[in-house]
Amino acid sequence: MTKVGNLLVGGKLTDDVIAEAGDKCTSAAKPMDNTDLDLYWRRDVVAAFVGYALREIRGDDMRATRERISRQTFAIPLQPA
Repeated sequence: MTKVGNLLVGGKLTDDVIAEAGDKCTSAAKPMDNTDLDLYWRRDVVAAFVGYALREIRGDDMRATRERISRQTFAIPLQPA
């Protein structure tokens, strides 16, 4: 994860940087094989969730994405007032 930190510190969160950070996190991920979900799918989804988090940090409005991936609406707004 140090490589990801080095990539992110001091730079702009461009789409390319976010994609590269997701790829680096995916290669470092070691999900446990304790569910019915495919181990490879769980490993690959790491890049997607890293991307969601970094886009939100960048300031993108991720509310619709959060609702889509959680399949429910949020009772409490997650954006700071």
